[in-house]
Amino acid sequence: MQADELQARFACESAFRAFHRFIDEGVATRAIDLVADDGLFEVRGKAFRGRDEILGFLQRREAASDRHTRHLDSNFCFAMTSASTAEASAQLLIAQRTADGQLEIEAVTDCQVEFALADGGAWLITSRIHRRFAPAVT
Repeated sequence: MQADELQARFACESAFRAFHRFIDEGVATRAIDLVADDGLFEVRGKAFRGRDEILGFLQRREAASDRHTRHLDSNFCFAMTSASTAEASAQLLIAQRTADGQLEIEAVTDCQVEFALADGGAWLITSRIHRRFAPAVT
């Protein structure tokens, strides 16, 4: 793996993880800075296109202050598709703390992500699609 590919992988993986960390920390709207202007975000069968729609989703998620989650990712597989684009896949386990303080597994998902190198040199998420592998465990 070349140095520029290693740098791209690190930047893309960092963006992927930061997106979830912001949601889990209750500051979901900060994740919008990681998304390209024409980005696509698909979750639970709903597609949000462009920064305005994605920001709307993130604002609603941030406003749900009674929902406490942890996104745990694994198997981050990365590939450059050109000098300025990349793609990755990962699995996410989404855990949620219930109102009575119990932990439940909300879902296990397969996540497909695409990235593009922006003019300023940052790698941004251009597409992030979740497909449920398994529903909530009860």
